[in-house]
Amino acid sequence: MNVATQIQPQTVFLTAPTAGRVAFCAPRALCGELEVFAPAETIAVVGGVRVEAPDHGFILRALVADGEQVTAGTAIVAYRTV
Repeated sequence: MNVATQIQPQTVFLTAPTAGRVAFCAPRALCGELEVFAPAETIAVVGGVRVEAPDHGFILRALVADGEQVTAGTAIVAYRTV
């Protein structure tokens, strides 16, 4: 049996899982000027570790620049689920 639940739109801050350089990844889909990501799609790679989209949504704002060195736990994007 499948049970569907309604997830409320929310803004989440995705953080670096480890120290390293941030490399942002292109989404599979674009919607106008929004970078739209599917659940578990890779948003960025930090120090060889993937940062994945928690749910369907889009990046509201990148909080660090592509190629920037960060420490573990640094917020890298503000992400809006839809």
